[in-house]
Amino acid sequence: FFLTWHGHLSFCGFTPKPYVQIKFPLDFKSAWEQMLDQVAAIKTPEECQTCEHVEFCRRCPGLLASESGDPEKVSESFCSQAAEKHRIYNELKAKAESTAESECKETPQE
Repeated sequence: FFLTWHGHLSFCGFTPKPYVQIKFPLDFKSAWEQMLDQVAAIKTPEECQTCEHVEFCRRCPGLLASESGDPEKVSESFCSQAAEKHRIYNELKAKAESTAESECKETPQE
């Protein structure tokens, strides 16, 4: 979490909302618990739930909010980066598997 100079406890320094104002009579522990509830309520963008690149995506709500203005709104740059990471992963995986197969064929059997 992130504490601003004016007493806002936020889940991230990239976005001002959601936040909890820490002031009397609200103590830090209570503010922390409220912040946990607000963060838990942030939903993963609907498009991300069925995306084939989801394992390669940085679906950080703070970064999404800084790019799109909403921690629950998908960003096209996130999608294109995830797709590219997935493509590179598949390429490297295929290369590694091919190398492993050729090494097994070259190794004499005892």
